[in-house]
Amino acid sequence: MTMMDQHPKLCYKVKEIAGDYYFEKMSKEETMQKAFYKPASKEKYLKSQTEIGEYVRDYMNKKFPLDGPLWSLYVQDKFEPTDQNDLPEDMKSHGFIIFRAHHSLCDGVSIMCMTLAMGAEYNRDYFIKSKDAKWWEILFVKLTCIL
Repeated sequence: MTMMDQHPKLCYKVKEIAGDYYFEKMSKEETMQKAFYKPASKEKYLKSQTEIGEYVRDYMNKKFPLDGPLWSLYVQDKFEPTDQNDLPEDMKSHGFIIFRAHHSLCDGVSIMCMTLAMGAEYNRDYFIKSKDAKWWEILFVKLTCIL
């Protein structure tokens, strides 16, 4: 089971209808194409902590386009920092990921759920115990979504 199967909202985009905003499902392929960014060549790689900071500064507060998912990943498979000579050699060969998500998709608890779900040891008991919704509560939520 993939992450997008476990969390279907990862495949949603926002659609505007008569001034209101609604979620619309995208295919996994379209989601992957619009959400993942990997530099085309090694020349475009981020090469220092300063460049990473500038990337985060420049892109974290940009609005998400309505025709794509409300999250994005910057993926760099190799990090060879030019400004961290004291970094151990084994860390220089690793890559990194910068994850960005709209607050309507990921609040503090849901990002923690998503992070834990990526691991093999995911268990619902990690979180504060809460009763599951009763049938009438589920019905009420579904009815409010329709209206």
